[in-house]
Amino acid sequence: SFLKNFFEGREDTVFYNGQLLVARKVMASYLRQLLFHDSRMEQFVLEEMEQEHHRSVDIISDGHPLSIDIGGKIDRMDTVRMPDETTGQKVETLRIVDYKTGGTPEKAISMEQLIQPAEHRPSYIFQIFLYAWVMTGEQKRPVSPALFFVHKSNAEDYDPTIVFNRERVTDFSRFKEEFQKMLQGVLEELFNPEIPFRQTSVPKICAYCDYKLLCGR
Repeated sequence: SFLKNFFEGREDTVFYNGQLLVARKVMASYLRQLLFHDSRMEQFVLEEMEQEHHRSVDIISDGHPLSIDIGGKIDRMDTVRMPDETTGQKVETLRIVDYKTGGTPEKAISMEQLIQPAEHRPSYIFQIFLYAWVMTGEQKRPVSPALFFVHKSNAEDYDPTIVFNRERVTDFSRFKEEFQKMLQGVLEELFNPEIPFRQTSVPKICAYCDYKLLCGR
């Protein structure tokens, strides 16, 4: 990876300075933590890594039906056996995993909280819920969204499963209709020509926005 990304594949230019050696040590530590947690999963099967998945959302725009294709690249999908929150019995579950190497685990208690402008809006949960919603449309197994904060995973009892409204989300089907309704509302507002563009009320968001030059914030 270093040879490919830092030295452009040229072995004659390879020189591992202190910064690269530290980065290598940190990455090796993260990989060991990830493998440790994976090894504890029951009947773990790696399904996919970094593959695109999309799903259509039907909305009404300016009085006309419109179909929006939405989705993204999912870091990882694996099959594990997880306990059902209702029966307690372990069932084969498709787990959607998104890796995070910065930030802190988020909490959310409502769908509205995922889209309301706020400095600490739980955008990571919105992202992984979107992926889970996409995958519930592709297959019938329970889908469990997970955010794996690698730098927070050194505890033996670390669990990346999303907790929403104080419940572990081991089967997203319980939330899919509410999430889809919320998503349709957001998209209908975005595609409504009568609602003008509004600058964000949270200026901190502008720091990493791709459109800040156009916006002029």
